[in-house]
Amino acid sequence: MEMSEMSIDDPIFMQDNLSIHTSKLARTWFKDNDWVVAKHPAYSPDLNPIEYVWVYMKRQLHQRYPNLINMPGSPEVVKGALAGALKEIWYGIPESLLESLYTSIPHRVAAVIKAEGWYTKY
Repeated sequence: MEMSEMSIDDPIFMQDNLSIHTSKLARTWFKDNDWVVAKHPAYSPDLNPIEYVWVYMKRQLHQRYPNLINMPGSPEVVKGALAGALKEIWYGIPESLLESLYTSIPHRVAAVIKAEGWYTKY
């Protein structure tokens, strides 16, 4: 399927190829649930744009909620506050960040090919 033919209704799951993510059980689940899993080199965060989204979210969490780390209360209260903060940050991810990550993929792939699978600037 070409990129121009894809839509939000045709998701492709991209993972880091960690052994628990590629176990027989995980592979069976993806197959049974009709998920397409992207093929890419193992442990290649430079090819996985979501890694940059996690970095963005972590930065936002520390900047916008600096007192959350020392929040008093039970684990349930703290987890609830953290979940609320992360949900707010997730839904506030700028479209420009997602667009830049999406458009950088061809450059990332080219860099990995040029580096013969080794480290890149990404």
